[in-house]
This record gives sequence, C-alpha cells and structure tokens, in this order.
Amino acid sequence: MTSNNHSPLSINHQSTQYSHYLLQYRYLEREFESFPNASLDDLIKHALKALSVSLSGEAELDAKSASISIVGADTTFSILEGEKLQSYLDAVEQEGGVEPIATEDVEMEEPEI
Repeated sequence: MTSNNHSPLSINHQSTQYSHYLLQYRYLEREFESFPNASLDDLIKHALKALSVSLSGEAELDAKSASISIVGADTTFSILEGEKLQSYLDAVEQEGGVEPIATEDVEMEEPEI
C-alpha cells in the first residue's frame, strides 16, 4: 500500500499554479507572432502583460512584486526592477492593459501527483 503525501491544500495550490500558468501561456500563444519584430520595450511589456493576466482577485502587478530579467546573445544580463520597471508598468496601463483571457478557453487538466 502506498501513501499519498499530498494534502488537499497542496493539490489545490498546484491546480491554482497550473491555471495561472495556462493563462500566461494563452496570452503568449495569442501574441507570439509579433515577437520577432518587437522592440525590447515591447517584449518587456508583453512579459508584464503575461504576468498580469494570471493575477487573481484584487491583486495588482507592481514594481514591488515583479522584476524582469533581460538576457540575449548580444545583450548583457540585466534585471529590470524598481523605478525602471514602474515606467513599463505605467506604459502597459496607459495602453489599456491586456485583453482578458476567457477562462473557458483554458482547459484544466488534473496535475500529476
């Protein structure tokens, strides 16, 4: 007989994380064709929009709860946070945020445990 070390709380948390991931994935899937021609600024805004679609309730993406890492073949690694990140968050807000992703478009599967 095998024991299951996963509590209902653990399973619910994993399902919630999975649904957040799916919302981010759907956003990126919807927008990815524009990425090859996008500027770095636009790619940063897409990353922030992908993060924001998965927030629940009254949660809001802000410069205190997020950071963006920038990497690339011809780019020095850097982390965008604080005031610099806030300028991108403000730009996303001025652009009207992101069109919501319908939850019925997100297929939930039971996570393997």
